Amino acid sequence: RDSEPKAIGFYLVRAVQDKLQFELLNALNQKDRLSELLGEPPHIMEERKTLTGQLQVLQKASAVLTRDPTLAAIALQAEDEEQPSPAASPS
Repeated sequence: RDSEPKAIGFYLVRAVQDKLQFELLNALNQKDRLSELLGEPPHIMEERKTLTGQLQVLQKASAVLTRDPTLAAIALQAEDEEQPSPAASPS
């Protein structure tokens, strides 16, 4: 006797659940909407392009320095000159 309303409720809820799932999947499977949902935001794409360009420049610079030891020595000297000497601690 108590199971009849429960069974009716179960089938009604199940039908609504199936319909809702179908509608949500249809909304997600639209081509333009799918790429929008899965894609990166524009500012992230710009940052990725910028960082990729910087990486390429640094790799080329590293290759040049590796190829020419004289340039590497000059770069190392310049780096040493830029670093401030440690201050003497008062005794």
